[in-house]
Amino acid sequence: PDKWVQLRGFFEPGAFQSGTRGFAFAKFGHDASTLANKLLQEYLGDAITLEEAAVELQALLEEEAEKTIREHPEWDTSDW
Repeated sequence: PDKWVQLRGFFEPGAFQSGTRGFAFAKFGHDASTLANKLLQEYLGDAITLEEAAVELQALLEEEAEKTIREHPEWDTSDW
């Protein structure tokens, strides 16, 4: 429960107990999930290397995190 409070707004805690695999970040939305799954498919289909996929995923996550923080000025991000 303490960790849930810390992560609230980023993750849906129940999603980790559902037994399903997914990129289901509560605040990132469907577009980010679709792009992340596309990267996984490209990697699994040998269209890109693991390193290329990791670089693109990192950029996607950073962009989505920055956008989410901007959309929630009420969050105290000073201790992150």
